[in-house]
Amino acid sequence: MKRPNWQISFRNLPTIPNSKRWIKGESETLEQRISKKLVLDENISSSERKVMQDLIMFYGVLYKSLQQLEFQTFTQKDFKNFTNYIFYAFNYVPLLANKLTIYQIYRVVINENIIGSKKSLNKKRFLAYPPLHIVKRINRYNRANSINNTVFYGAETIDTALNEIKPKIGDVVSIGVWKPNVEREFNSYPISHSQKAFGINEKSTNATKALSEYWKNHDSLLNDFMEPYFHVLGHEYSKPIKHNYEYLISSMFSDRIFDNEKRENTSFDFECIIYPSVGNKFKTSNVAIRKDILRHDFDLTKVIEFEVTECNYDKNQTNNPEAITLVEYKNLKETTEIVENDIVWK
Repeated sequence: MKRPNWQISFRNLPTIPNSKRWIKGESETLEQRISKKLVLDENISSSERKVMQDLIMFYGVLYKSLQQLEFQTFTQKDFKNFTNYIFYAFNYVPLLANKLTIYQIYRVVINENIIGSKKSLNKKRFLAYPPLHIVKRINRYNRANSINNTVFYGAETIDTALNEIKPKIGDVVSIGVWKPNVEREFNSYPISHSQKAFGINEKSTNATKALSEYWKNHDSLLNDFMEPYFHVLGHEYSKPIKHNYEYLISSMFSDRIFDNEKRENTSFDFECIIYPSVGNKFKTSNVAIRKDILRHDFDLTKVIEFEVTECNYDKNQTNNPEAITLVEYKNLKETTEIVENDIVWK
């Protein structure tokens, strides 16, 4: 197996313990070996139990240290070394599947950011996902994709989508309403262990509770071990961002979650990732959908356009997914006439 230039240390982050380092001549670590035993309800030795207890401490320290890391001070060399450290710290992803029903989902874009002007959008692709070559050219990480991948970002409500991009007064925005073309459940990876979202976001809270119930059927050490691991993950998907590099961990996980080559046609062939909306203070959720799933399983059914005249992003949202309460607007128009790849305005 060809491995990256792993870094066992970086700045003030905790040193990668021996139990997380690759076993010589093998393609797994001691941590992975022991955690598999716990998942399969196999007995582990006292020394193996001590290894897992030490790892619980490692993840706890890492969780606190990452929150204090000053990403804005990174040089290109720092970024490369941090990448090789964090890939080692999280050298595997626990697989959790959740069936998600999507009735419709909303994507909001600022027209000028898409086509360079305030003119109406006339192509369906402008409300889908950006082409991969543009993602690579822009060279910026996002919450659920790295510079090597592109996904569709949608929100549960229009207000949630508005709160994510926060258009300014004078911006012309377009809202794409996407619906599944077949009624079915989607195989999702739930990001639930956000301490800020628990008790606020219904889906996140329910997923966390369901996982807690699942752990009760296993050795309590497995729950104690996975809890800080998922807290790190939950924090990375729900933290406010000051610098683009801060998306590295969540984007890295997302790429791995969507890398379905070995999991294709299994219960862990993930089609989307659901995570609490930072812009909406975690009350609702966003969904990142694989591009092939959007292309084959969703239809753009309506497009709404308006110009923003006033912004009220601190205002409480309603439960109506199509309500527009966070901005005042003028020149609203909408169309349901989408012919193949064209958006037709009358």
